[in-house]
Amino acid sequence: MRGYGYSLPPALLMMLTICGVRIGWIYTAFAAVPTFFIIMLSYPISWAVTVVLLLVIYRFYCRNLTVPRRG
Repeated sequence: MRGYGYSLPPALLMMLTICGVRIGWIYTAFAAVPTFFIIMLSYPISWAVTVVLLLVIYRFYCRNLTVPRRG
C-alpha cells in the first residue's frame, strides 16, 4: 500500500492492533489464566488480527484506487 501512496493507514492500523490486542489480551485472558503460555499466545493472535484488518483495508483501497493511464 505504500507504493500506492497510502502509508499512514496501514502504519496506524498495525500500531493500534498489535499494541491494542496485546494489551487487551493481558488484561482479559492473562488475568483469567496467568500462565506464560497465555502471554506468548498474544503474539500470534495479534498478528492474525493485524493481517485480517490489513487485508480489509487493502481491499477497500484497491476498490477505490484510481490509477493514472499512460499514453
